Amino acid sequence: MASVAAQYGSAVNVVGINAGESVPVAQRAAQGMGIQWPVIMDLKGQIQTLYKVNGIPLVLILDAEGVVRHRNNGVPSNVHRLLDGLMP
Repeated sequence: MASVAAQYGSAVNVVGINAGESVPVAQRAAQGMGIQWPVIMDLKGQIQTLYKVNGIPLVLILDAEGVVRHRNNGVPSNVHRLLDGLMP
């Protein structure tokens, strides 16, 4: 996701969701993985429920209207083609 965030800049919002870990653990993990985008803490599991998370990591790509265009436990191999197709 780092290459996506770098290539698309402000045209794409990359957001991590942390579920099931404490804030300090999540912060250390994000730092250790070099995550440069915001990470939201889902302490009550509301986001997991909303998006029916059944495995981690789950990658969702939503279009500008919030419609899920990709859902899988990983970044699609054609992520750039997919994102380019969603750009206005």
